[in-house]
Amino acid sequence: MKRLFGIVPGLALALGLVACGPSYVLPRPDAAQLDRAARIYAQAQAAPPTRMLTDAQAESRFRRVEARVSPVAIATCKELAGQLDATDKGEIFCGVLLGIDTETDVPNAALFPILDEETQQVYPAIVVTQALLKLTRNDDEAAFVLAHEYGHLLGGHIQKQYQQIMSGTVLGNLLGGGNIGAQIASQAYSGKYELEGDAFGTRIAYAAGYDPIKGAQIFARLAAEAENSGESHPALFETHPPDVERIAMVLATLAQIQAGIDPTRKVLH
Repeated sequence: MKRLFGIVPGLALALGLVACGPSYVLPRPDAAQLDRAARIYAQAQAAPPTRMLTDAQAESRFRRVEARVSPVAIATCKELAGQLDATDKGEIFCGVLLGIDTETDVPNAALFPILDEETQQVYPAIVVTQALLKLTRNDDEAAFVLAHEYGHLLGGHIQKQYQQIMSGTVLGNLLGGGNIGAQIASQAYSGKYELEGDAFGTRIAYAAGYDPIKGAQIFARLAAEAENSGESHPALFETHPPDVERIAMVLATLAQIQAGIDPTRKVLH
């Protein structure tokens, strides 16, 4: 069953009015950060198997971190939107639906558009599978997963993806209903977008009071658990950059934030 908790206040996407989102300059991890990322990755892979949460514990964790992450993410989104003027080629929409997918047993999370047939408006939706939440080891991991998906929203990735959908073959599958787990599995962003999501996710998680370095270790840990159990590579990782590269992006972004540099403020047109 899909449970949507409502719209976090913001703007909906009007059909036919979806603009291409802006692009941002991201930090480049240096050799020291790449080396540290490799060590963190190795430690995460060597961690003992995760003790799964119950359904109730997983939902409680989601609600707890969402209450802190969402206000920061929406405030950041509105701040970025305010930087765009009439000459900009991109738009940022800050409204989003949030929910947990309890149907699929695939650990995954995604941002994708949902069509309201009555209003003919498309709302961005962030859905995290219960299967993923049950595997989180701490609130930092759950917070980073959610912050990363908000990062896709801030990066305008849903607009770019929506344009591709409108001109591609998956429009009918996406807007035609069906199992939400299948809809999530069909969504894929480029490696560049994933790194943008990690950079924004680091900024959001850190501002919300979470440790993005601890949070980002979930990707390496779950990949290792899947490999050790002989399972196929989780859908969560199939379209993402290598885990060491992702952790290095978190380290580089966090270093700039702590130095008072906003690594995502420069907007490219």
